[in-house]
Amino acid sequence: MNGVPDPQKIPPGIVLETLRSVLREKGEVALPAVGFSMGPRFQAAESLVIRTSSPGQRFSPGAIVVFERNDRWVAHRLWLKWGEIHLTGGDAIGSLDWPAPQRNALDGEVVALWFHGQRIGLESATVWWRQPRWMAGGVLRLLRMLFLKWVRRNLP
Repeated sequence: MNGVPDPQKIPPGIVLETLRSVLREKGEVALPAVGFSMGPRFQAAESLVIRTSSPGQRFSPGAIVVFERNDRWVAHRLWLKWGEIHLTGGDAIGSLDWPAPQRNALDGEVVALWFHGQRIGLESATVWWRQPRWMAGGVLRLLRMLFLKWVRRNLP
């Protein structure tokens, strides 16, 4: 293999740190979309364009944020914020990510998708008049999650 490591054998943590380094240096990176949690629109995309976040950047409900979970990047919608805690979850699943990522754990935001060689921006997906919808969706998901935990503890 001429000194080139087998990609299957590179530890995921090293891959993630390399991606973080490229993201900080370049400001944006395009990566293939993998998984089903964000629904068919994201599954059909050739890649997601991730823009790095600045230290004081504030994300609005409805933004699709990127954070680390189990040595991988996860891109999920920001449903609700409580101070430094950001409640996130995939569009195609009915639950929230737990534990909820802290603000300082957010590596970036998905700002565009690539479809058939064309970049489609997502900035209009987080316009201010849609924020109440995202916040209400976050509250409903949180209530559902709490109710299901209560049922599991209190019913045989």
